[in-house]
Amino acid sequence: MNQLAEILTLVTLSSSAFAQPVFTGSDADMRVVADLRDSHRQIMHSTITLRDVDSGELALWYPLFIPGNHAPSGPIQNLAELRILGAGDEVIAWERDATEPARILAQIPRSLAGDITVRMSYLASQPWHMSRSSDSYGFDNFGAVNWNTLLWYPEGEDLRDVTVDVEVMLPEGHTHAWALGDTAVSEVPFMELVDSPLIFGRHLNTYELPAPEEGYPPHFIHLVSAEASDAELPDWMIGPLAELTRQGRFIFGDFPRDEYHYLAMVDSSLRFGLEHGESTFISTRTDAFSGADRPDEYEGGMDHLGVIPHEYIHAWCGKLAAPEGLVRENYHDPVDSSLLWVYEGLTSYYDDVLSARSGMITPDEYRAKVLGAIERYENQPGRAWRPVLDTARDVVSVRRSSPAGNELRRGADYYGEAALFWMEADAIIRRGSNGRRSLDDFCKAFFDVRVQPVGEQTTYDRDDVVRALRRVHAGQDWDELIRVRIERPVEDLSMQYLIDLLGQERAFSDQPTELQRRSERSASGVNLRYAAGFAATADGRVTRVVEDSGASSAGLEDGDRVLAIGERIFSRSALLDAVDRTADTPGVLDLLVSRGDRVLRIEVPCDGSRRFVRLAPEEGEPDLVRAIGERRER
Repeated sequence: MNQLAEILTLVTLSSSAFAQPVFTGSDADMRVVADLRDSHRQIMHSTITLRDVDSGELALWYPLFIPGNHAPSGPIQNLAELRILGAGDEVIAWERDATEPARILAQIPRSLAGDITVRMSYLASQPWHMSRSSDSYGFDNFGAVNWNTLLWYPEGEDLRDVTVDVEVMLPEGHTHAWALGDTAVSEVPFMELVDSPLIFGRHLNTYELPAPEEGYPPHFIHLVSAEASDAELPDWMIGPLAELTRQGRFIFGDFPRDEYHYLAMVDSSLRFGLEHGESTFISTRTDAFSGADRPDEYEGGMDHLGVIPHEYIHAWCGKLAAPEGLVRENYHDPVDSSLLWVYEGLTSYYDDVLSARSGMITPDEYRAKVLGAIERYENQPGRAWRPVLDTARDVVSVRRSSPAGNELRRGADYYGEAALFWMEADAIIRRGSNGRRSLDDFCKAFFDVRVQPVGEQTTYDRDDVVRALRRVHAGQDWDELIRVRIERPVEDLSMQYLIDLLGQERAFSDQPTELQRRSERSASGVNLRYAAGFAATADGRVTRVVEDSGASSAGLEDGDRVLAIGERIFSRSALLDAVDRTADTPGVLDLLVSRGDRVLRIEVPCDGSRRFVRLAPEEGEPDLVRAIGERRER
C-alpha cells in the first residue's frame, strides 16, 4: 500500500464509518475514499475532499447524465447522511437547488475557505430502471461500485481537467477487480474514474483470455458471485470468448486500449450491461457459467451471454467514438441522444454477428435471430406513428416497458429496429459490390480515429455517418434511406424487402426443426402468432396480440392474464394441448382472462397449425445471412 493509503484514518459520524482523507504529496484536485465495509447492509460511505475552495457560494452537482445511459439517470434518491464540512469538521449548511435536485448550494465562510469535505452514505442495491447498469450494489459477500453514485463535483469545472486521488476500503476477506488496478490510485482523471466500475467479493475469479497474437492488449474476464461455483468459467467457453476478440479486430480495427476487463456480477436478481473505456460492467443469471451446457451441432451454448459481445463492441462504438450530442464536459448538461440509432443500433447489429462469428451461437441460431427480429418489428403497430429517432429522444420513457400496449407505444427500438437498418445497409453494400465489400469496411474506416483518454471520445454527427457510408458504397442514397428507415414513421409494417435483400424466404412447416424443438423445451412463455395471433408469458400474461389476427378480433388485449383454458388452469402445456386439439378441425381457444378487476371469457379462433417458420436461402439468390455470420480469417 502506498503512503497515500497508509495515512488514512477512520472517524465515526452519525453511527456510520467514514474515512478521513488527508492530502499529502499529491497535486490531485480531489480526494475520494469509498468505504465499502457496510456493503453487506446495502450501505456504502463516501468521503470527498475538494482542494482550495474559495469563500462564497459553492455549487455542487451529483452526476446526472451517466455515460451509456443516454439520459438523466443519476440515482440521487439513494443518498443519505449528506454533510459538508470545513476545517476541524465544522459543519457548513447547504440547501438543495429549488428546481434541480441534483444540485446543492453551500455558503463557505472566509474562515473555512480551503479544503472542503463532503461526506455521504449511499443506499445500494435499490436501482431504478434508468440506473441499473450505473448503480452500486452490496450483498452479503459481494458487490460493485459505480463511482457516479459516490461523487459530487463543483459546478463550473471542465471535468476533463480534474484529477482525483482514490482509496477503496473493502470488506474483510474480499478481493476486487477494476481497470485501475490497486485499491489506492493517485491523480486519476475524474472522467476516467467515473468510467471505471469496480467489483468485489469473497468469490471473485479472474481469467486472462488467449490473445489473437503476441503483444495484443490483454483481455480479462472477472466473475464474482454469492457462491464460489458460480464464479468459475468453464474451459469450453474460453475459446469462443477469445475468438470474440479476434473477430472484433477484423471488423473494427486494433483494440484501442492497453487492456480490457469484463466485470461480471453473476446473480439472477440483476439485469444490466454498461460499456466503459477499458472495461464493461455486466450481470448474468446465477447459472450462466456453472449451469451452461457444452455446445453441440445445434446450439453454441452461449446465446444467453449476448451482453458480452454487445458491451465489447462499445469499446469502439461508443467509448472510442460517439455522437457529439452525447459528449459533455460534465455530467449535468443535457445530452442530445438523436444518434443512438448509430451508437446502440450498430452495436446491436454486430452483437449477434460477433456471437455467430466467434462460435457463441451456431449459424442456425443466428438465422433464427434474424427472422425473430424481423417478425418482431413486422408486428409492432407503433412503428406507424413513431419513428426510431423519436424513441432515441425519449430514452427515459421507452426503457421502461409498459404492461399493456407496449407494441403500440414502442420501446427502446433505437437498439433493435436500428439494428435492422444496419443489416439492410450491410446487405446493400454486399450486393452492390458483388460481395467484395461489406459493412465491416465501413466500421474499419469509421472507427479509425484518434484514441482519446479513457472517459473521453472522438465525436461524429449525422453527416459524418452519411459520408462514411458513401465512401464504402456510392450507389445508395444513404441520406434518404436514413430518413425513411430511422426518421419517419413507416407506411407498411412488412419487412419483406429485407428478407428479399438478404436472399431469403420464409419456409413453413407443421414440425419444428431440432433447434426449434430445443428452444420450445427451454422456453418459459408461448408464441402462438401463427396459430391464434398472440404470445404469453409463463404465468399467462399476454405480451403481444397480432393486429388483424384471430386474437385481436376476439378482443384479447396486451396485458390480459389468461387464468384458464376451458376447464384447465392456465399453464404452457395446457395452452399448447388446446392448440393441438384444433389441428385437424379448426376451432377456438376458450380462454378465461382477467383484465383489471374483471374476469372475461374470450373465444380465440385457432386453426391448430402452429406453423413453425424459419428463414431459408432463396434459390438463385446470394445467401447473405450465411455470409454475414461466417467467421472471418483476415
